[in-house]
Amino acid sequence: MAARGQVSGQAAVGSARTGANIRLGIVAFVLVFVFQNTGTVSLSSIAAELTAPAWLMLLIVLLVAVAVGFFLGRKSRRSRPR
Repeated sequence: MAARGQVSGQAAVGSARTGANIRLGIVAFVLVFVFQNTGTVSLSSIAAELTAPAWLMLLIVLLVAVAVGFFLGRKSRRSRPR
């Protein structure tokens, strides 16, 4: 029996397998998503028009959202009193 706060060897192996299975599932989902969304879409704005595969447009939107979330999260963490 592992001491409090420690993980036994079997639990560590099980959690590593679970993490690997989750990563494998995410990769499989992403690959299916990419191959299902190969059609071309257009994004029009006042300044320009961009035409690209749907998966690429969604990837761009995801990266912009992650960047905005990261920078907004950094600002709020810095201003929070301890």
